[in-house]
Amino acid sequence: MFDAYVQAIRDCSGWDNANVLARILPAIERLSEDQIEELVDAYNSNYEVYNSFGFNGQSSNQYGGGLIPHLRRLGAPLLSR
Repeated sequence: MFDAYVQAIRDCSGWDNANVLARILPAIERLSEDQIEELVDAYNSNYEVYNSFGFNGQSSNQYGGGLIPHLRRLGAPLLSR
């Protein structure tokens, strides 16, 4: 399932679709360090995703805090501060 999610992020063609994909983030309970790296790489490789409110957190009242809080929650090593 995770591989399909990451591929959907890579293939995402619009901000609205990215916002829908971001709704899945709270349901992710555990990721390995490699999976975290894959998720971050997919995020960084797609303009539509990293500019969507669901992933960038710029409209947190409506879309949540974005990817960073979820990476912290999942234990991303460089984001534990």
